[in-house]
Amino acid sequence: RAAARLLDPHGVLVVEHRSFFTFGNWNGRTRLRAILLGDGGKAIRNWSANGEARESNMWGYITAESVSRDAFRLAVADLLAQLEAESLPD
Repeated sequence: RAAARLLDPHGVLVVEHRSFFTFGNWNGRTRLRAILLGDGGKAIRNWSANGEARESNMWGYITAESVSRDAFRLAVADLLAQLEAESLPD
């Protein structure tokens, strides 16, 4: 029952998701936070996940979109790896 609450729209928060340009490179950064809620809405456990990507500016905004997508995918993979290792309390 508690695991189903993680899928609630408020269970996974996008803390930061952006692309920015520095010194000829596009950088992407995504930070996610997941909160597992029990009965009564009380937080049982929290997780934080990060993803960062960097590419040289070969194609302008197309590169920025690619970097942003890569950073998001890395953050989701990090979060899933952390969740996979967890077991729920009885």
